[in-house]
Amino acid sequence: MNSSIESSSAMDTIVAMCRQEEKYLAGDYLFQEQAAESTMTGPLNEQEAATMIDIDVDCRTKMAAWCYRVVDFCQFDHETVAISMNILDRFMLSTQGQAAKEDRRTYQLAAMTSLYTAVKIHEPEAMDPALIAKISHGTYTEQEVEDMEVQILQGVSWRVNTPTALSFVRECLDLVDNQDLDEFERETVYHLAKVQTELAVSEYEFMSIRPSVVAYCSLMNALTSLGVEGCTLQQLWSTIAGAVSIGLDNTDSKLVVDVQNYLYEAYLQEPEAQNIIQTCNPQLVNGLMMTESSSAVDNAMTGNKAIITATSPSSSPRSISATTTL
Repeated sequence: MNSSIESSSAMDTIVAMCRQEEKYLAGDYLFQEQAAESTMTGPLNEQEAATMIDIDVDCRTKMAAWCYRVVDFCQFDHETVAISMNILDRFMLSTQGQAAKEDRRTYQLAAMTSLYTAVKIHEPEAMDPALIAKISHGTYTEQEVEDMEVQILQGVSWRVNTPTALSFVRECLDLVDNQDLDEFERETVYHLAKVQTELAVSEYEFMSIRPSVVAYCSLMNALTSLGVEGCTLQQLWSTIAGAVSIGLDNTDSKLVVDVQNYLYEAYLQEPEAQNIIQTCNPQLVNGLMMTESSSAVDNAMTGNKAIITATSPSSSPRSISATTTL
């Protein structure tokens, strides 16, 4: 193993992160589940709540894509987008976030300010409020950005250090024996898992799923794609599942299968992932090119798969000077 000390440290970190992530989970602030389940005779309060909302899933998807373009332009870490979207989602559940539900302009400001806040805390260099005002083409002033930041911080109770799925990926890989994965394989698994965690950030349905679950599913898909031998693969599955407290029983098994299938189908369409897999496991890529996509994605999660390919964070960055139109 990397060393008993390093492994113990990684496990302690994972345990702490698992406790912490529960405090950072967001909920269905767009009432998607209620809308799917409601009928004409449904409760009036649910219908009224949905009527008051002026934003939709597509608004969030567009802002996530915009955030990725900004961090690419500024050469920030993609993981900062995961943090900013978590801040935004939890803010939208707060009393302070009610206005952003009812007005797209306010929602867009909240999304941009969430990124501004995440960058300030987690990047070595901060963004100036003037930059946000500038890239909004004057839609927002510096003062509006600063005022919104105060509202957001109050709305999320100043909790701005969420454990990300990618942070779980890193810690879980530190648990893996060097005899099971050499340095090249470890780096390959990391990059394949990273592609999936970034795809998950753009998906509305994933915000209420624990980052540790997303990390586990991403790692399993990456290991499978790499062509790890069955015996070793089973051992790694068990090690990582135990680390992130995933019991593959009736409680977690369906969620894990759904998330894993969804991410697997989605990330295999990504050029970045295909290039990596082509080097390590060309038979898998060649097989995918010869067959049509299965219907697994349609049955996974909520079945909304179109926005993944439309908002891939690995797509070519565009100019960030134009405000995203919601």
